[in-house]
Amino acid sequence: MSVLDLPTENRPADFSGAIGTFSLAVATSPLDGKVGDPITLKMQLNGSGNFSLVKAPILTENKGWKVYPASGTVKELGSGKGEKTFEQALIPTEQGLTAVPPVRFSYFDPKAEKYVTLISDPVSLNLQAADEQTVSQAGTRAATPAAQTGGQGGKQDVSPKNPASQPARHLAPLKPELGELAPTIQPLYQKLWFQLLMAGALLCLLTALVLYFRQRRLARDPSILRRKEVAGRLAEHYEGMRKALAVQDQEVFHLHCRAAIQERTGEVWGLAPEAVTLADLEQRLPDESLLRTVFTRLEQSGYAGEQLAQADLEEILQTTRNELDKLA
Repeated sequence: MSVLDLPTENRPADFSGAIGTFSLAVATSPLDGKVGDPITLKMQLNGSGNFSLVKAPILTENKGWKVYPASGTVKELGSGKGEKTFEQALIPTEQGLTAVPPVRFSYFDPKAEKYVTLISDPVSLNLQAADEQTVSQAGTRAATPAAQTGGQGGKQDVSPKNPASQPARHLAPLKPELGELAPTIQPLYQKLWFQLLMAGALLCLLTALVLYFRQRRLARDPSILRRKEVAGRLAEHYEGMRKALAVQDQEVFHLHCRAAIQERTGEVWGLAPEAVTLADLEQRLPDESLLRTVFTRLEQSGYAGEQLAQADLEEILQTTRNELDKLA
C-alpha cells in the first residue's frame, strides 16, 4: 500500500485538510431583526471522511458583518458516516444588508481524486434600520482603523482589523473548547446530615409500621379481647357494689360481689363465669385465700339470711378488689 500526497494543483485557498465526501446545509435565525442584533448561522456538514480535520465553512464576504469564531459538534451516524454542525454568531453592522453571504467549504474527494468546493446560497434577511448611535457603535465594533505615520508625505496607512479578532462588548463569543472545570455543588444525597436525616426518618417509619401491625394483632387476640371484656364487667360489678352499699341493699351487694369473683376466676382458669362454684375455689385456691373466705361468707349469709354490718360489707368490697387484682 502506498500513500500519496495531496495534489497541490488547483488546491482551494480555504482547504483545511478535510478528505472524504460531504454535503453542506445552512440555516440562519432569526431572519428578522435590526442592525446590531446578533444572528446565529448554523452550518451542517454530512457525509463520510475525517471529521476531526473538518473546519467550519467560511463566509465568502464579510463586509458589513462582525464575525465570531464558530463552535462545532460531531455526531457519528455509523458505517463511516457522520455529521458535524457548526454555529457561528454574526452581527450586521451596516444598513442595507439583505442577506447573509454564502459560505464555502472545500475538501478533497479521494474517489474523484480532485478538490471540491461547496458554496451555499445566501440566506435572505429582513433587517430594519437602527438609530444612528446603534449603527455607529456596531460599525466601531466591527472595524477600528489603525493609523500609522510613514513616508515623506506623512500618509496614514488605514487598514481594517479582522472583525473576528475584535472583542465582543455585548455578545460573548462561542467557545468550541471546554474551559477549566470548577468543582460543582455537592449533591444533597451525599451530605452526611441528609443521610442521617433520611436514616432517622426510615427508622421512625419502620417503628411506626411495627407498632401498627402489633396493635392490629393484639386487637384480634382472643385472650386480650376477653381480658378487656372481663375488666369492663368487673368495673360494672364494683360500681354496683358501691351503689348497693349506699342504699344498704345487701342482696344486690352479694350478687355483684359473687359475680365479680366468678368473672375473674373464670377468666384465669378458662371457665365460664357462671360455672365457677365454691368447690372450684376450695380446690384451686389455698386454704388461707381471702377470696375463699369472702365467697364462703357470702354463700352462708345468703342461705341464712344474715345481715352483715356496713363496715363488714365495705371490708368485703376492698378485700375482693385487692385479691382479684392479685389473682393470676
